[in-house]
Amino acid sequence: APVDLLLGGDVYATIMDGRKVVVDEGLPAAFSSIFGWILMGSVSDCESGPYRSLPVSLTVSLEGSMHRFWNIEEPEAAPETFTDDGRCETIFRDKCVRLASGRFSVPLPFRTPVTDSTFIRSRDMAVKRFESLERKLASDPKLKLLYTQFMSEYLELGHMSIAQTLGRYYIPHHAICKTDEGETKIRVVFDASAKCPSGMSLNNALCPGPKLQRDIVDILVRFRLFRHAFTADIRKMYRQILILPEFRTYQHILWRASPHEQLVDYELNTVTYGVNCAPFLALRVLQEIAAGDGVPFPSVRDALNHHTYVDDICYGANTVEDVVAVQHDLNTVLARSGLELRKWASNTPAILQTVPADHRAVKSSSFANDDSVGTKVLGLHWHPNDDYFSCELSLDSTITYTKRGILSLTARFFDPLGLFAPTIFLAKHIMQRTWQATCTWDGPLPKNIQTDWAQFVSELPLISSVRVPRFCNTAPGSACLLLGFCDASLRGYAAVVYLRILDAPRESSVFLIGTKTKLAPLKALTVPRLELNAALLLARWMNRIRLVLGDRVTIVDTFAWTDSLVVLSWLTVPHETFRQYVSNRVHQIQSILPVCSWQHVSTHANPADCASRGLMPSQLSGHTLYWHGPDFIRDDPTTWQKELSIIPVIELPEIRPTCLITQDHNVEWYSGFSSHNRLVRVTARLYRFIRRCHKAHKRSYPPYLQSVELDEANHSLVLASQRCHFSDLIHELSTGKRVSSKSLNKLHPFLDATGAIRVGGRLRNSALSYDAKHPLLLAKNSHLAQIICQKWHLGTFHAGPRVVTALISRQYWIISIRSVLFKISRACATCVRFDGQAPQPLMADLPPERVLRSRPFSCVGVDYAGPLQMREMSLRKSRSYKVYIAIFVCFAVKAVHLEVVTELSTDAFLSAFDRFVARRGVPSDVFSDCGTNFIGADKQLQKLVNSPEGQITIAEARSTCRWHFNPPSAPHFGGLWEAAVRSTKRLLTRTMGHHVFTYEEFVTLITRIEAVLNSRPLTPVTTDPSDLDYLSPGHFLIGQPLLAIPPRVEFDSNISIKSRWKLLDQCHQSFWRKWSTEYLTTLNARTKWASEVPNIQVNDMVIIIDNQNPPLLWKMGR
Repeated sequence: APVDLLLGGDVYATIMDGRKVVVDEGLPAAFSSIFGWILMGSVSDCESGPYRSLPVSLTVSLEGSMHRFWNIEEPEAAPETFTDDGRCETIFRDKCVRLASGRFSVPLPFRTPVTDSTFIRSRDMAVKRFESLERKLASDPKLKLLYTQFMSEYLELGHMSIAQTLGRYYIPHHAICKTDEGETKIRVVFDASAKCPSGMSLNNALCPGPKLQRDIVDILVRFRLFRHAFTADIRKMYRQILILPEFRTYQHILWRASPHEQLVDYELNTVTYGVNCAPFLALRVLQEIAAGDGVPFPSVRDALNHHTYVDDICYGANTVEDVVAVQHDLNTVLARSGLELRKWASNTPAILQTVPADHRAVKSSSFANDDSVGTKVLGLHWHPNDDYFSCELSLDSTITYTKRGILSLTARFFDPLGLFAPTIFLAKHIMQRTWQATCTWDGPLPKNIQTDWAQFVSELPLISSVRVPRFCNTAPGSACLLLGFCDASLRGYAAVVYLRILDAPRESSVFLIGTKTKLAPLKALTVPRLELNAALLLARWMNRIRLVLGDRVTIVDTFAWTDSLVVLSWLTVPHETFRQYVSNRVHQIQSILPVCSWQHVSTHANPADCASRGLMPSQLSGHTLYWHGPDFIRDDPTTWQKELSIIPVIELPEIRPTCLITQDHNVEWYSGFSSHNRLVRVTARLYRFIRRCHKAHKRSYPPYLQSVELDEANHSLVLASQRCHFSDLIHELSTGKRVSSKSLNKLHPFLDATGAIRVGGRLRNSALSYDAKHPLLLAKNSHLAQIICQKWHLGTFHAGPRVVTALISRQYWIISIRSVLFKISRACATCVRFDGQAPQPLMADLPPERVLRSRPFSCVGVDYAGPLQMREMSLRKSRSYKVYIAIFVCFAVKAVHLEVVTELSTDAFLSAFDRFVARRGVPSDVFSDCGTNFIGADKQLQKLVNSPEGQITIAEARSTCRWHFNPPSAPHFGGLWEAAVRSTKRLLTRTMGHHVFTYEEFVTLITRIEAVLNSRPLTPVTTDPSDLDYLSPGHFLIGQPLLAIPPRVEFDSNISIKSRWKLLDQCHQSFWRKWSTEYLTTLNARTKWASEVPNIQVNDMVIIIDNQNPPLLWKMGR
């Protein structure tokens, strides 16, 4: 080979990367370089030993493969602008304005444009609501005074103003009162969900916006990571954000201080509490502040984005200097937007020294006896001076011992982190016992439940003595271990999570983060299943804590403990081994915490044991194991690993049973396929793959399958079927023995060059194709024969056995094909629904037009089928309308012509008749029912014939037709076209189903149905191999059935046109001779209605035929 590039030895070190592979000493070595692998060395003259390659397969989870497979099929998520949340965000970005004062003015995000009629008469609704409010205020002077003061303050602060124009929507308002330590406080709520008489409300028309609020658990967990912490409240946050003036007409209210004054319209100028998009607008403004003014202050941006719950900010730092700086920056940034922080609370005096006394949080009261100052942090009581959390409740003076009373007191517990979960779990368990005892809401409790509840309530004040440290002794980026424990009992199950700081002193290195508990369901579960649910609860709880703490501290490793050896054994075995209940939960645990180390802990050292059983309030404070965890978690993690005796798989409960099924008889390898087309294409792909695997094969293939490949695949399937069902016959034919089966011997079978069994017959000298003269032999029990028959059954639109048999016999000879087709039709859900038959009178003699030779469509019968639904797609908004099918049937050869008619009118029928004449010629006689459209057509034709203009038209056309009408209500007079209507409807309904087609689809469908009908045999198809072909209406139209497959032979171009015409004329004459000798004789017998049917008698059970409903909806009567 020529040299492309010559390199010097000085660049050798920069080219080679040092990797070397030696397979054998007698072979060159492979060196890795920047250009790829290079072979260097000499080749030994001696022959080396043979080298063999073995395929290696990696075991992959079947569920994992299926999950990836279905993910491929999942549609992509809709673009953001297509969703309500996306549109809401777009409206905010496009229309949000920041005023010169720094305050934000935001829009109202409507779902769709609002018209004047959207909120029609909303003022009338608001007036009625306001009159009801006035009557309530008149009966309570104190409430009226507070309400009036609130509205006056609202007006003085500029949060509302007198409206200058009429409002488009009026918001009713009412008061919510709350009494705290004898002081009554009210909050005016604006009800934007009030519906107008039209049924529309403002909240219905607005997008609520995406959820921007951080979860309260995440904020509280992160709040425990700051050494110096503070909380503050944004004063009147909603009312500091303005609404754009053009949207204020949708925030009108009615108010007057006295019923003697005139009712005044006011408009609310700010974001209003009670409008569903208010939380989104307020939090979105905070995000704008963080993204704009907060850029120079990373801590401010972090506080607003991750440590804010509605209007409460919970943040801090690790040094006094940093926390004071954060406080100053936070005040500065928010002040630029007109926001002010109040209700300050902190464990650092330096924070409170910069805050006026009236801006600090007030002391919270409870049944606690200590005098320490406390405040609420997102509902959890925090004592900043000593920096600990506590649980404090306000108990009623009298305890109600009813089911309602238990629920009322239990619902007062608010513990997002689950710090006091063991005691709260016990209250929930007592509540569950009332359900099991079927207690009424206000009825007396059973004695045992009342005793337990009375003891619980009496000890409840002792829970306030529990102090949970807020600070977890962490620093930014501290290396930590996440530790979890789970346990279950018959009462329920629990999960407890601790955080261990590796660089902290041993005595202050482990902190309780939180607990989750769940009651056991009323339907009893086994203890192993409850333990597994506890492990799943722990996995979810630890995963959430890990995600929350992941960007604040460094989670070095994750450990989980359970006291159930069964659960530990389940987690070490592939989840597919177990039953569905266990398998699903094991898979979830392994997916949520894939790198977690699960270990065993004894029951007495498991801190989750108390949480799964419940503790009385007096026991909670002294339960050291729960608050601090077991002692061993403070030891070196390498000492935690212990050798456990895992239970063998065969001894584990919930093992999925495995069944082994064997078959002694041979079956076709493709018996799992239900589609012949798919089977052929899959086989063709396999053959192409095999050919490409051969080294000597260098042929290139197009991306699609060629007909030669499909024929080869189909032939191989036939060979496989014959080897399975005709093994004895193949042996007899290959060895030259006499065929032992008499039924098969009549077919004179033989083996072709490919080894396939074909029917010999007596048609070797005919002009038919080779496949038609010698069709392939298939057994009636063959799966291939069944799917071939099913393919043609569906391809001919559920046609009868004669059509399907005639088409299949051109390529295959299926033994007892009629029984196969009968089995297919009986298994077809569509065909089974249409088997009802009504009693019929004696069949009449055939008219002369049916038995005399004439040109196709010279004498025709006309009828309508329908109505059917068609969809119009050309308009901007698609609509459906009715269409009909005009069916023209030739009396002589039973050829069918179908036309689409848009309405039942004379003009529409004449248009369809003109299209028929243009394509089939003018008929001499037309037979039809006595429909109004046909009568109108005859009158117009008669008028055309008798008028001078009509005579000129007739003279030019030189043809006319006679119209014949059946008697009224006698459809059996038109049996020929009624049969055509029935055949058309039969194929049409089984193909369309409930779908509505477009014009192009509908015309294509009826054209194909017309081809199927014109391919029906006129004479019965026999199973005699000497039968050349069958006679169909298509022979009189194009010389063969319309659905016949054209033979793959070339026409002899040496035959002259005259000889060719004579040949075609002889064929045409032979068709008519066969029609006269074979077809007419078949019409002599009465195939149905051959006997007189007695009339229906009284009390006979009948089925009432209803042409307006499908057969399955026909009613029975007597």
